Amino acid sequence: MNLLKKVKILYISDLDGTLFNPQATLSSKTIEIVNNFIEKGNFFSIATARSKVSAEPLLSPLNLNIPFILHNGSFIFDPLQKKYIWEKYIPIDIAWEIIKDYEKMNLHPLIYCNNGTGEEKVYFTKISNKSHQQYYQDRIQHQDKRFEKVEKIPISIKNISEINLILAENEASQIYDYVSNKYQQHIHMMNDIYCSGYTWIEIMHPKANKQDALYFLKNLLNFDKIVCFGDNVNDIPMFQISDESYAVGNAVEELKKISTSIIDTNKNDGVANFLKEKEE
Repeated sequence: MNLLKKVKILYISDLDGTLFNPQATLSSKTIEIVNNFIEKGNFFSIATARSKVSAEPLLSPLNLNIPFILHNGSFIFDPLQKKYIWEKYIPIDIAWEIIKDYEKMNLHPLIYCNNGTGEEKVYFTKISNKSHQQYYQDRIQHQDKRFEKVEKIPISIKNISEINLILAENEASQIYDYVSNKYQQHIHMMNDIYCSGYTWIEIMHPKANKQDALYFLKNLLNFDKIVCFGDNVNDIPMFQISDESYAVGNAVEELKKISTSIIDTNKNDGVANFLKEKEE
């Protein structure tokens, strides 16, 4: 009799720049390998900056049966129960202080929120640059109905999960330093991988990050070990809590430096190839 306990491992991957190819889709090879991996009894999930509305249609070819992390850790959605099991929102007074700060600086954030009637919305007052336009058009083309341009951010909104800015790279550092010093929220800055020359500054609840969300998921489902994959600075918290962490070849240097090892690029199905080697 084998008295050794089988180690329960969760393999979890970022999407954009990692599991997705450079066209922001799943290749047929990745779909086949991931589904075979799951079918053989392995555990695989997702940790993405995308929302449920944005991620679900793109993930539909995968037979995911483990809750997945959304909005960089603001939410965890259970695809079997069809409900959120983890929700983190910026305290509303702080959220409005940030919004008013940005307005004074003539900046135009995207406000991800509940509109007060249970409907998810992304409000914005102006499309401020090429990156913002490209992001907006991509979401509209994928029939994401959350986005709404308004003259003023509605005071009726509740449960703000993210306040994001898209800025030219040379403008971003000063704004990032300002909000990081003033607000004790989870704040990170990263380059837009789909539109060069632009940078995102994202503000969320202090526990709305991939580390805290993954820690919750690990304890909820009693995983013994976490193996993760990523490409950008928002994956750093996830890498810090995982037992093994693999940066794809196209990842930023900051992430590569703390990874267990570097695998092939997202263009060459790096994550899928890694999983295929594991199942063999």
